[in-house]
Amino acid sequence: MCSPERKTTNKRLFRSLFVLGEAVLVNVIGLRRSSRSSRIIILASKFRNIPHEFNVHLVFSPGLRFFLREGSKGETIRRRLSHATTVKDVIESCGVPHTEVGRIEVNGTAVDFDYRMFPGDNVAIEHVNPERTGNFGLQPEPGKNPAFIADEHLAKLARRMRVLGIDTHLFSINPFSRCPSCNGFLETADKNSLLHRLEPKTRLYYRDFFLCGSCGKIYWRGSHAEKLEDFVADITGRCGYSEL
Repeated sequence: MCSPERKTTNKRLFRSLFVLGEAVLVNVIGLRRSSRSSRIIILASKFRNIPHEFNVHLVFSPGLRFFLREGSKGETIRRRLSHATTVKDVIESCGVPHTEVGRIEVNGTAVDFDYRMFPGDNVAIEHVNPERTGNFGLQPEPGKNPAFIADEHLAKLARRMRVLGIDTHLFSINPFSRCPSCNGFLETADKNSLLHRLEPKTRLYYRDFFLCGSCGKIYWRGSHAEKLEDFVADITGRCGYSEL
């Protein structure tokens, strides 16, 4: 067991070397059995040898080259880094969204997006391929029978997707037509048929009522109606339904 003084020294050492990234920290763990003095000498040597700027090389699969920014074309791309960063940041700096990446290998070993770059790293990046297993968990597994739901304004696109054999459904926005509790459809209800279920003040001050055809819950335009209408106006406005 380490003495309190030894633990404090190790913590300070790790904090001071954290900026170097995980590659150096892995070496620290590997030298756990060495004496403290040897560990410090080796780490200090690595610290001196890490340049302030260094190069890494990236190769993108053909399915990803469409996203590459101007100046990042070519089979092998060299990036000059001035600070420790993750492979995800480097990939996106080339113009490729990380959501399109299915697998990353650094120097022949599969890694995830949090891998921290090290001088001379050779990175191979592959696009998402649903037919290939072992994508290192970079993206969620796609469903076996994917389906799409499109707004009714995209009816033309939906028809073309169906021609391609893609299961596509259209939907329309109709505010206040469904029950928030069970998702059933709301129907206009006669107040007289609901009198025995209404509170005295509700019977007195409200005239129009709606009834859920599934769960039987009653709705009316209460004190919270304006907030709900503002919410609906905000969402429908963003979606291009300003006429609602």
